Amino acid sequence: MTRGSAVVLMYHRIGSGPLPGREPREDIYAVAREAFAAQIELLAERACPVVTFDAVAGAALGHNVLPARGVALTFDDGNATDYSDVAPLLARHGYRAAFFVSPARIGTSGYLTWAEVRALHAAGMTIGAHGFDHTLLPALSDRDLRWQLLEARREIAARLGAPPRYLALPGGAGDARVLAAAAEAGYEVVAGSAQARLRVGRVTAVIPRFAIRHDESLPRFGALVGHVRLMLVRRSLRYHVVRSERGARAALAAWRRRRKHP
Repeated sequence: MTRGSAVVLMYHRIGSGPLPGREPREDIYAVAREAFAAQIELLAERACPVVTFDAVAGAALGHNVLPARGVALTFDDGNATDYSDVAPLLARHGYRAAFFVSPARIGTSGYLTWAEVRALHAAGMTIGAHGFDHTLLPALSDRDLRWQLLEARREIAARLGAPPRYLALPGGAGDARVLAAAAEAGYEVVAGSAQARLRVGRVTAVIPRFAIRHDESLPRFGALVGHVRLMLVRRSLRYHVVRSERGARAALAAWRRRRKHP
C-alpha cells in the first residue's frame, strides 16, 4: 500500500418509507434494498479496495496507510436490517463494516437484538457506540454528556466483553466539548458527518463520512467511491451549504423566542 485516502460511507436503515416512532425525516436516509445491493455489487465489480474501520481509524491517528482510493462502510443507529439485509451481502463479498449502536434501542421494535449485535461482532464486524439512547450530545450538561458516553461503553462492554473503541455522533452533532468528553471517556476516534475524503497524513480525531440517502443514484455513487474529484467537491459544498442554512434557521428561531419572551 501507498499513502492514500478513503471515502467513508455512512448508511442508516435499509428499506423504504417512514416507520412509526422514528425521528422526523429519518426515511431520507433509508436506502431501498435493491439500491443498496446494487451499490455493494458496484464495489465488487470495480474491485474497489474496501477497508475496515480499524484501518481508517489508524490512518486518522497517523498510525498506518491506506490504498490510493479506499472505501469504508459504516452503519448508524443499529437498525434490524443491519443483520437481516446488510450482513449477508457483506459476507458474500468478504467485506467488513462498522456498526454504531445505541444500547437503549437494542431489542426494541425495528432495531437489532443483542444476540444479533454479538453475531455481527463474532463475524468480524466493528461495533461502535452511537450514544446511549441517540440523544444529541451538544445540548447536554457536562454530567449528562459524560453519562451518555460512559454508559454506552459500559453496556456494550458488558454485552460483548470489550468496550467500543469508536463513537459515531448521534445526528452528526458534536463540538469541542463533546470531542473532549469522548476522548476522556476512552473513545479513540469519533465518526462525524462532514462530507470529505479522509487523507493519510492529516491526523484528525473526527473521521468525515459521506451520508448515503434514499435518492442516491448509482452513477453518483460510482463517482463517489471512485474518488472523482468533482463529485467529492460537490458533496462537500452541499454539506456546508446545508449546515449554514440550518444554522441560520436555528439562529432565527432563537431570535424569535427572545422577542416573544424577553
